Amino acid sequence: MHEYQERAEFNPDLWMRLDVQDELLKVRKLLAKLLSCSEEDLVIVMSTTSGMNAIFRSMVFNFGERILHFNTIYGSMGKLIEYIVDSSKGAVSTLIFNATYPMSNTELVTQLESFLDDHKDPDHPIKIALIDHITSVPGVILPLEQIIPLLRRHNISVLIDGAHAIGQIPVNVTALAPDYYITNCHKWLYAARGTAVMYVNKKFQSTVHPAHINSAYEKAGDNFQTEFFWTGTMDYSSYLTVPAALKFREDVGGETAIMKYTHELAVAGGNYVADRFGTRVLQHEEQIASMIDVLLPLKNHDDPTLTYEFWMTTLLRNYTAFAPPYKFYGKWWIRLSAQIYNDMDDFVKTADVFLELCDIINNKDNGLLDTFENSINDKSDNEL
Repeated sequence: MHEYQERAEFNPDLWMRLDVQDELLKVRKLLAKLLSCSEEDLVIVMSTTSGMNAIFRSMVFNFGERILHFNTIYGSMGKLIEYIVDSSKGAVSTLIFNATYPMSNTELVTQLESFLDDHKDPDHPIKIALIDHITSVPGVILPLEQIIPLLRRHNISVLIDGAHAIGQIPVNVTALAPDYYITNCHKWLYAARGTAVMYVNKKFQSTVHPAHINSAYEKAGDNFQTEFFWTGTMDYSSYLTVPAALKFREDVGGETAIMKYTHELAVAGGNYVADRFGTRVLQHEEQIASMIDVLLPLKNHDDPTLTYEFWMTTLLRNYTAFAPPYKFYGKWWIRLSAQIYNDMDDFVKTADVFLELCDIINNKDNGLLDTFENSINDKSDNEL
């Protein structure tokens, strides 16, 4: 990344006007091969969130149309849809399908099919569905091979949030055939932070514009690549770390070996932690990639002490360890991620940390809880 930054500063005009476009094309070709699609259908964007904004805020809704999503939607995506609904002044509404994990993929698809049948309304058609490939919390693979054809039969456009997908599971965009697919390269693919790739089916490319409208804009032109390339003078170096990330992955064994290692470690590590907790894992085997969710051993899951800020600050400041806790259907869970730099020792430490912390909470050791509370409130001047 720093090498590209230095190259840009050495001759900014040459870089911004000519060279960077050639380098970005190389990135798109590599990602197209990995995603099994054409590089002409891909653009590089800063994040899944920025890509989602481009799609949703470019979309023209008719009065009465609805947006479908699951209750497990990522928070930023939920707020984006909320914004679309609010700004429509009553023209657009949402329809939410509740996935009640733990549940099998068969149960999920069957319930979704019944849900779509029950909510069929010609006066309020579902224009688009936002579906995760792997949900963030809980970390569950969704069976897109069954869900996408089901949505197609109901004439619903399909937008896939694949933020956690690339690098964690194989992705074949052509085989899945969504209308839109966005995935982050900085989560599981090991590119630098601030790198994502967005696929848009050719039939929609003329209608999708970046959130930052620029001089390449045309109402219904053929400027898909150009519009998303130049959204303002910026540092492209994070985008250009993709080839190095892919080379690194190849050097350490390749996609199949990486995914096998992280999946097996997640399964073994998650089951180990659940055994130590005396609780259970959330997912069915078919739903586990390299993330696994374990129920925390708490006596009172409604304890008012337990907030996301409490968990985050206590874990990072007092234990220098982190696995995101979250509340799902009234229970606190943690999501454990297995990366290639992890081994079972990390899961042992995680179990130790959460057992100690849950014991303090369960036994109401107010002295220690006060210490943790003070660590949340007492920020240093530098941090402020």
